[in-house]
Amino acid sequence: RMTPMEVLRALRQRVYTVDLDTGELTRRQTGRVVTPFTKKGGRKLVRVYVAGKVKAIHLARLVWMAGANRTIPKEFEVHHRDEQNDSDGFENLICLHKLDHRKMHAHIVEEPIPW
Repeated sequence: RMTPMEVLRALRQRVYTVDLDTGELTRRQTGRVVTPFTKKGGRKLVRVYVAGKVKAIHLARLVWMAGANRTIPKEFEVHHRDEQNDSDGFENLICLHKLDHRKMHAHIVEEPIPW
């Protein structure tokens, strides 16, 4: 299994490229688009392969890592600003602490989030 840092390294080394507008992942060696698969709950995942290791990762997390050029900190999650899980462009994603993310989905946000 790959660590998030190894996934980020593969992105930095251009083993995979991410279209930040659409969230489309392409394997550079073959030029093929990586087709996401859907897991229970409707979230899209992709499998990333590097040097014999594999990692299944949520597409939104991968797109955010590619756009921000960093790993997602522990205790943080990626949120879709428009709350549509099928729109994985970088501009639609924000990294939030998991407690803030849960508050947003519970609709108990005390003050508006400035975006």
